[in-house]
Amino acid sequence: MKVQNAGDPPESEDEEGVINDDQEKGSSSKKSDDDQPKNSGGTAGLTDADIEVLRGKFPILRELSTGFIKGLTPTELMNLEKASMKRGQAERFKDAEDKLTTNRQDLGLSATDVKAGVDDRWTRLHDGRFLGGAGCSATTLWLTARERIELEGHPPISTYDMACMGLAGYITPRGWIELANPASSKLSIRLFNINNITSRQSSSRAASAVEDDAEDFTDLAEFQLALRAMRSAMMLVMPWNFSVAALEGFLINSRYCREDIGALDKQAQILTQFADYITKENSSRWRNKEPFITAGEMRSFWNAFFLARPQSQLTKKKNAASKFAKATGTKEKSAFVDICFHWNRGQCNRAAGSCTSRMGTVLRHVCDMKIDRDDPSKRCEGDHQRCTFHK
Repeated sequence: MKVQNAGDPPESEDEEGVINDDQEKGSSSKKSDDDQPKNSGGTAGLTDADIEVLRGKFPILRELSTGFIKGLTPTELMNLEKASMKRGQAERFKDAEDKLTTNRQDLGLSATDVKAGVDDRWTRLHDGRFLGGAGCSATTLWLTARERIELEGHPPISTYDMACMGLAGYITPRGWIELANPASSKLSIRLFNINNITSRQSSSRAASAVEDDAEDFTDLAEFQLALRAMRSAMMLVMPWNFSVAALEGFLINSRYCREDIGALDKQAQILTQFADYITKENSSRWRNKEPFITAGEMRSFWNAFFLARPQSQLTKKKNAASKFAKATGTKEKSAFVDICFHWNRGQCNRAAGSCTSRMGTVLRHVCDMKIDRDDPSKRCEGDHQRCTFHK
């Protein structure tokens, strides 16, 4: 074996050729590796048919090219669809507001041409009954009706379907007559009390009886049911009249004026008088071509009505608390009396002035005999023991 010095040329061309061939093989193998396509978990293996199926499942993919979809991983596809769904929900919410605003602006431009026809309120109904609801204020609707409808309204009937609302048989014949007349000053909520349906007086004198012939409500629940029947009937008789709905809305929002009359007796009678007062005021406003009393205005009318009532009628019954305790099953608490009970039984040995309760209140050594059954706070207070003087 010959030893070559550094820098000497190769001994033969064959040796140099062998070296060059190996280098060429190494470089060609690297080049072939670089030319091969890489797939780092993408969807390159999907066919065109698979992509069409995905586009049917995920609408966002319909806007993307096939090559771009094949380059995405399954995780990236799912994140893309989730982002699309969130964006769609935000657009739908915005679209709902924009749609309502646009429709409101188009009301004046898209007026409906109502053709003349026949309507008998029974079997032949005109197309005008099925138009979209009026978007104006309720008071504007009321005043427009006043200009186009006769003072006493349309002829009354009683064939309205109250049974569909579960209120069949709640309205007296007199109630239907007065309800159909927006100018009536005899409309009373008592005419919508189911207890008056079986009354011979209200049925035999329906044409001439006044609202005073109707029976009063016995409790608040009866009044609430009659108010619901009155409001539901008004929806059928005069769909444009929201005066009763305003009254009901005020009473519901104020919890039937609980703050003012919650502790008073005969709450139903007080609310009945207020409801009749409002209906009479609305009938007067109808005659004078003025808007009805809305729920927002009702508070001032209630305050004026309530303060104008005699104070003697606003007092609580003496046995009202006992009735409430019996109805709710709770034990009525008696008023505290600063008299020593044990001394009146001969069981207290403390000196007068030194006897105290558990809370530290000084107890008097006087007679605790009750002298008024309706007022437990009234005692004899004589200078003697109850056990020795009252036997």
